[in-house]
Amino acid sequence: MATEPSNDHRTTAPEHAEADIERRLANLRAQRDGINAGDVDDPAACRLKPSALRQAHKHTDARLERYTRLTEQIQALEFRLADAKARLKDSTARRYTAEDLKGAKVVEDQHGARYAVIRVNRTTVSVEAGFPWPHRIAIDRIRGADR
Repeated sequence: MATEPSNDHRTTAPEHAEADIERRLANLRAQRDGINAGDVDDPAACRLKPSALRQAHKHTDARLERYTRLTEQIQALEFRLADAKARLKDSTARRYTAEDLKGAKVVEDQHGARYAVIRVNRTTVSVEAGFPWPHRIAIDRIRGADR
């Protein structure tokens, strides 16, 4: 009798994206750390002919440009990694309905801000946010509720 294979080894899309970004970050950091810009200002470089010194500066400039480019790529990937982690956290958050929020006294939005509930509507929650009018938050943006 054949048994159904377990799905435990599968990852969701945000988890897969997170692992891919972390792998790419490690690769870029290793490349960046392997760059040796060289020290053109060392005493041995002072004995070089002017043409050789210009050539050494060119190589140093090229290495510096590559280092800068890699650093920018790393920063962009770190931003994408933070975004992927936020999406993963968001995808595992509980989704509330209007029925779930009936009787709630306080709700928390996607940014973590907490508000006193005035009224629960079909698609929004009216809350006190310090304005003279009720502020409305879409129910799909609610991440927590206290009764």
